[in-house]
Amino acid sequence: MEKTFAVLGRIYSSFMPMRLNDGLVVRDGKVLYLGDADSVMKISRELGAEIINYGKKTIIPGFIDSHMHLNSLGMSLMTLDLRGTKSIDELKLKLRKFIEGRDKKIVIGRGWDQELFSEGRWPNAMDLDEAIKDAPVILVRVCGHAAVMNSAAISLLPEEELKGPYIQKDERGRPTGLVFEDAVGRALSILGEALDKREMLRKGSEQAARLGVTSVGFMSAKRADLFALKDMKELEELKTRVFLYMDHAEISDSIALDLKYGTEMVKLNGIKLFADGSFGARTALLSEPYSDDPSTRGTAVMKEDELAYWMKYAIDRGLQTATHAIGDAALDSVLKAMEISKVKGLAGRIEHASLVRPDQVDKMRTIGVGVSVQPRFVISDWWLVKRLGKERARYAYPFKTLINAGLVVGFSTDAPVEPLDPWLSVNAAVGRGEEERVEIFELTKHERLSLAEALHAYTAGSAELLGANDLGKLEIGKRADFVVVNADPFSGTDLKTIRVLETYIEGTRVYSATTENLIF
Repeated sequence: MEKTFAVLGRIYSSFMPMRLNDGLVVRDGKVLYLGDADSVMKISRELGAEIINYGKKTIIPGFIDSHMHLNSLGMSLMTLDLRGTKSIDELKLKLRKFIEGRDKKIVIGRGWDQELFSEGRWPNAMDLDEAIKDAPVILVRVCGHAAVMNSAAISLLPEEELKGPYIQKDERGRPTGLVFEDAVGRALSILGEALDKREMLRKGSEQAARLGVTSVGFMSAKRADLFALKDMKELEELKTRVFLYMDHAEISDSIALDLKYGTEMVKLNGIKLFADGSFGARTALLSEPYSDDPSTRGTAVMKEDELAYWMKYAIDRGLQTATHAIGDAALDSVLKAMEISKVKGLAGRIEHASLVRPDQVDKMRTIGVGVSVQPRFVISDWWLVKRLGKERARYAYPFKTLINAGLVVGFSTDAPVEPLDPWLSVNAAVGRGEEERVEIFELTKHERLSLAEALHAYTAGSAELLGANDLGKLEIGKRADFVVVNADPFSGTDLKTIRVLETYIEGTRVYSATTENLIF
């Protein structure tokens, strides 16, 4: 049976072009009509539809986070939050407090950043052993590309894993506790088997609904994630749309064929690839050495021929590739691989594109790639000028340049690397770190976006990047995914203070923070 209802309020149905309406009518999960209040009420009475009057409250299309990690987000909500930790001593104190009174078989934490530590160094296994010895501990760096483990955790890794190139060793060949890149994910898989996958995904999707994120691009998903999502009750347990990008090592022809088209809430969209690491761990691949460590240019996680193979694999199966490329040399490799595999348009996504030389913009335009960017990185990577030097830093996080080049740009958080709250990212895209006084602001203030550009990238831009043309705008025939917020973002309010009151997916309310709705 079709469900029909109307909504009244200050409705931004689109940001580029800017379109404002007083009301909309939803039928069977899609937008049936948009218009002024009188016409919406007239149609509603004719259809016998319920009218929800939000008065002067603002309604916008649901946010679409084009690149995040739903499993890791859920895990972060169940584990130790280390963001903002100022020293290794504080980290150890947090570990001891976290374990008090708990029967913990394993301790998982996330969010530390050695750039904040007063000791001026990376943590190691000995540091963690001083806090917890009898239970395995793994703490993931804020970027997700590095982690530190205690001795108990190291002892659980297979011998073959310990021989790998991403396990740091001391001068005597013993593991220091630090692991990087692929080894982080493998260690988490081995140590985190006791965690409830379905619970992690449920918690992640609930937070998405709470923050007005109605769709996500779930990156580096594993088969276990996919199977757990298939079993979850849509809109009850699973409260956000999920577009899956499988870890290339986890994909198979049977999965690609069976789930290519997916369901209304879960769809296999593509394959996730990695060309390099992160600036924070100095594993992002640069064409010239790091300014603060001339001994390295970073790490090539996958070479051009391997990237090209997987790109062709995806194209042949009607899937996208989403390739992580932070450094400019990594971007060179990705663009070359796209040329070899004949990727055109949005069949190829580039994730991050954090350092883009002017000559690379032309190549990206020629191929027509889509780009998923993370505006909060501008603020979180406050030390970036030190890493790159002032000349290179001018080309960091070039959001305006990419949009002006005509590329499809979608916003994201890489959560839990950055907070999932979209308003923090919108604020970062518009302010570019001026308020936070980050050094890179003066070098890159020409990359600031208008508020309309930022909101478009977080809605319609991300929808186009995901190939979801029925999302991102509130237009007749499109899905009724929308959010009610407590303030009009264009009224001059502090963007960081805007809060979600209601979240709807396909006309179904999946989150409510208020009971003040007036039903006529």
